[in-house]
Amino acid sequence: MKKTLCIMLILCLVSPLGVQKVAAESDFELSKSEINILSIPNVLRYDFLITNNTPSKGLKHPEFRGHYYPQPSMEIAVIPGKKLSSVMSRFPRSSTFKLNPVGGSSQGDLRTQKKVLFSVEYKIKKNADLKKVREYATDSTVIIFDGLKEVAEFPLNR
Repeated sequence: MKKTLCIMLILCLVSPLGVQKVAAESDFELSKSEINILSIPNVLRYDFLITNNTPSKGLKHPEFRGHYYPQPSMEIAVIPGKKLSSVMSRFPRSSTFKLNPVGGSSQGDLRTQKKVLFSVEYKIKKNADLKKVREYATDSTVIIFDGLKEVAEFPLNR
């Protein structure tokens, strides 16, 4: 009985792709966004200022001599709509249409800080009309992931 209940609970929490869907309310806000087309490298760049209304105060990262320290992944992704998908490069070997990332960064830890700037860059299809890319760039949704769990979702077309 306990084993069956455990399995049912796990199946309820995990979707077929292993990603848990975002709750209706979230502690995060998309404070600002900026979209740029970089024509020389043929890249669509998004910059987002994300606010965490309830940052963790007690979370500490291990101190060591290097510059990089591993931390649980807190990431963002831009999920394209049909129009944006038509002008963007697809991530290879993906069963769903995912944008092909070419760069990205964050300037902080969204778990412990009130405001963090994120940047993500995606490859535009070769010979795509850059005016259409600019026009379609908001045909997308920004999702914040804490590991595999979606913790916030922001449609850009509003």
